[in-house]
Amino acid sequence: WCWCWCWCCCLSVRLTCFLLLSFVGGATGVFAEPELTTHVMVPEDEYIVVASDGIWEFMTNQQCLDLITAAPTLEIACATIVAEAYMLWITNEVRTDDITAIICQRKK
Repeated sequence: WCWCWCWCCCLSVRLTCFLLLSFVGGATGVFAEPELTTHVMVPEDEYIVVASDGIWEFMTNQQCLDLITAAPTLEIACATIVAEAYMLWITNEVRTDDITAIICQRKK
């Protein structure tokens, strides 16, 4: 199961079979240059977090993991990460960026 939270719309959507995200920004001068990292999954990897740069601007992988493991559900974990990222943005900047997170838990 996966949960997706977006600060812009504050909607949670359960994702089961597919995920479709699109972003149109060329007209506003925003261009996507993705930063990709590869990781070979090991049995200890329990969660997969896919998030926009608005999450990673002020948060580390460990901070996200700590919030995930402290939350009673993935939905609450996702909402908490998005809320924390928002608070960090308004504390450190005069604006916010896109703040979207998806958390998937691997089957054990």
